[in-house]
Amino acid sequence: MASSRWELELWGIGERSLAVVREESLRHSQTHCLRADSARLVLDFSTRSDLLRPHSGTWGAMSPESRGKSTMSKRIFLSLALLASLGLVACGDDGTPPVTDSGTDDSAMGDGGTDCPTGQTECDGTCVDTDSDGMNCGACGTVCGAGEVCDGAGTCAVSCGTGLTDCSGSCIDTANNPAHCGGCGMACGAGEACLESMCATIDSCDTPSDPGAAGVTLSAPSGAAVEGGAPATYTVVLDSQPCTYVAVSVAGDAQIDGEPLTFVFTPDNWDTAQTVSGVAVHDFDIEGDHTGVLAHTATSGDTSYAGITIADVTVDIEDRAHVAHVSVSMGGAGANSNSLRPKISNDGRQVAFVSNASDLVPDDTGATTDVFLRDMMMGTTQRINEIPGGGQADSGAAYVQLSADGSVVAFASDATDLVTDTTSGGREVYYWNATDGVALASTFCSGCNQEMSAAFSISADGAFIAYSTRRAMVAADTDSEYDIYTLTLADGTLTHDSLNTADENGTFYWGSNAFTPHLSSTGRYLGFNSAARNLDTPDITVQNFHAYSKDRTDRTLTRTSFNDGGTDNCDGTHHVSNSSAPFISTDGSISVFSSACAFTLDSGAPADTNGFTDIFVRDIAATTTTRISLAHDGAESDADSTVVSISSDARYVLFRSAATNIVMNDTNGEQDLFVHDRMTSATIRVSYDAVYGELTGAVSDVAGFSPNGNFVVFATSDRILSTDDNDSTDVYAVRLR
Repeated sequence: MASSRWELELWGIGERSLAVVREESLRHSQTHCLRADSARLVLDFSTRSDLLRPHSGTWGAMSPESRGKSTMSKRIFLSLALLASLGLVACGDDGTPPVTDSGTDDSAMGDGGTDCPTGQTECDGTCVDTDSDGMNCGACGTVCGAGEVCDGAGTCAVSCGTGLTDCSGSCIDTANNPAHCGGCGMACGAGEACLESMCATIDSCDTPSDPGAAGVTLSAPSGAAVEGGAPATYTVVLDSQPCTYVAVSVAGDAQIDGEPLTFVFTPDNWDTAQTVSGVAVHDFDIEGDHTGVLAHTATSGDTSYAGITIADVTVDIEDRAHVAHVSVSMGGAGANSNSLRPKISNDGRQVAFVSNASDLVPDDTGATTDVFLRDMMMGTTQRINEIPGGGQADSGAAYVQLSADGSVVAFASDATDLVTDTTSGGREVYYWNATDGVALASTFCSGCNQEMSAAFSISADGAFIAYSTRRAMVAADTDSEYDIYTLTLADGTLTHDSLNTADENGTFYWGSNAFTPHLSSTGRYLGFNSAARNLDTPDITVQNFHAYSKDRTDRTLTRTSFNDGGTDNCDGTHHVSNSSAPFISTDGSISVFSSACAFTLDSGAPADTNGFTDIFVRDIAATTTTRISLAHDGAESDADSTVVSISSDARYVLFRSAATNIVMNDTNGEQDLFVHDRMTSATIRVSYDAVYGELTGAVSDVAGFSPNGNFVVFATSDRILSTDDNDSTDVYAVRLR
């Protein structure tokens, strides 16, 4: 069963224009209503109770339940007067409210180096409460399944909807269940019914009219139920007047829920039709349009209606994706210019991106490209690259990176007035946090080559920033090429890391720079690529860039772009067979990189003969090299693929490809984003619209991936949601699980 179900209803694509946001926890239950100007979006999340859901650029705090807010308000209970008139005698109610499950926090990746407060555990560099974290329930990496939450005691438990209680793994309506009346295990006696959570003695009666006239009529559904959106409705009415009450209960299946769960007919209202709403469960399965079934049972003191057979209702369901519009203007519509290069936090709440739009925040002229941070829960956007005291910088920013918890933003900028420190007057790398504002990560060096690459990386725990520069920042840096340095933010320590195991420079070919650093979650491992010689054995013999992993603790360097089964180089063709900088798993065991080199692979795998750049996974200890950018039928892909990011445990790999055969029915001829699951070997396309349809245009060259692999952010010119009313490139977030 599922992780904690978060449900957002944004009505704009459908008939209504209301966002209902609900949150239920062990401690409290509350309901919020938000207006939505357009685009209905619904997201079911398995995550924390402060997490998010898209509503014109927000994810709303959601409830774990899948049923509507109105379930309890719509449920009709017999009044005490009615009970008395029907001869029902209350026989017990302990007054205990139904127990509900809390939302959970799934923000965890990393394996060490973080001091956590009492009651929290470090999981992949992030402090979490393993008693209540659905992604780390009871222990790091223990993920609760679909329909489950972490119950506050470190155990995955069933997540029940409004009005339902988890009784030994089953969701029970204790208001009308005779085996659990008013609470789990509180059974009613023989001849008693459960009414309004109380056991009551039933005086049987015979229908005064023809018993054969008893029956229940159901109308056809009004239409399809939309996942996370408009429900389907139908009516229920009795065929004849009963001599006492008739309670009808509605039960859905895994695809649909009924609202209300129970309603009552009396001798006075028996011929008044009552309406049932079939609310589609908004799951994470890409299943296309499908159906759900609602079953009905009757309980009554009228012998003609007690246990009478009532037909099931089958409802058509329209499948919907979990997609949110991130780059929205202050007015809630699309921004007035391009937004690009997004990154997303581990819990999906914070998204950083760059944009030259002027309507994302007040007092922005749009004259320069700025860095923005969007809070998807609060629906707020702030500009990050502001000068001391606030205000617009004198030059723009480029790429951006974000820590796993969203608290540290790193970016590159040519501005000269962001800090009071001495700068080169050209590109520098900066970082920001809410307490201290903007600070300089790169270091000025007088009289040296000031060139700074736009490539830099921040560790998921936000403790380290690595960047590539020609600046000779330490005495050992004796070459004129780009090298990689790592800054420890806590104490300002700077280490030169693009070195061999002896911490010596390699022998550089001309132009054999060390580029594109990728720090692991805790910053212990650094992935980079270089064409230098004498970095590792066997030495390279052809000038191509190779992939390396540097252990920043024991200082060892390992080349990871080897052929399968050993440590033979894939040298390839001069200046053609380059490998990208690898992404390294938190424990340093896995390296993921793209390469144009034709690697020798396991004998059971197809030979690398397609002549395209592919994605490879190197298990460093096992010395195996595996290609994952394959067609859906196991054949070679038919175009280039480039790795974009990995989850911190390297289970999930996000990559970009123009190949048409990685998934079936890829006909847009554009660059798409894909996620490969190394555990299941499944690859899915994740750049899609609200109905899982393929985009008509390409995604931008830079995308973001949360360290836990649950969220993807990308930029596209496609108008995925109705809030996107511009002709610019916009940023979207997708929830995968």
